[in-house]
Amino acid sequence: SPRRVVSLSPAMTASLIELGFAGRLAGVSDSCILPDALGEIERCGSALLPDTAAILALQPDLVVASTDLPAALTGPLQEAGIPLLVIRRAADLDGILDNYRALATAMQGEEQGERIAEQLEYFAQQTLSYLNDAVSQSVAEGTSAVYLRKMPFIIATGDTLEGSWLTDLGLVNQAQEFEGWDY
Repeated sequence: SPRRVVSLSPAMTASLIELGFAGRLAGVSDSCILPDALGEIERCGSALLPDTAAILALQPDLVVASTDLPAALTGPLQEAGIPLLVIRRAADLDGILDNYRALATAMQGEEQGERIAEQLEYFAQQTLSYLNDAVSQSVAEGTSAVYLRKMPFIIATGDTLEGSWLTDLGLVNQAQEFEGWDY
C-alpha cells in the first residue's frame, strides 16, 4: 500500500483525509485547502499545470488526480514506475461510493476498499432514509425547492447530483429543466 501520495485534486485530497490517509500525503495541489493540523505539505501545481520536478522529487508511491494529466507528467511518472490513479467526478451516489471504493482499494487493497465502501454505503442509505422520512412527514406533496451552493450562488439543476437528491426526497426542483448549475 502506498506510503507517499501526491494528490493533484482538492476533491481527492479531501477524500484521502476523510478516509484517514492524511498522514500519507507527501504533496498536494496548489488549490487544496488543508486542515491546520496537517501542517505544511509540499505544493505540486495542479492537474493541468503540474510541477513535475516537485512531484518526482517527493518520490511518491502513487499520484492521484480527478482528470487526465498532461503528457509532460505522465511520461516521467511511467519512467519512474509511479502509478497514476485518475478518479473522475461522480454523477450520482453510486458513483461517489465507487470513487471511495477505488481510492480505499488503491490505499489498502481490495478487501479493505470493499469494507470501507460497504460502511459508506450503509451510512449513506441510513442518512437518505432518515432525510426522506423527515421530509415526507414535514413537507406537503409538490413542495418546491431550490438547492443553492456557494457565493456567487449557483443552483443545482436537473443534471446534478444535488438536483437528483431533491427529486429523490419528493421535492420539486425549480431548476430541474436547466443544466450545468446555470439557471
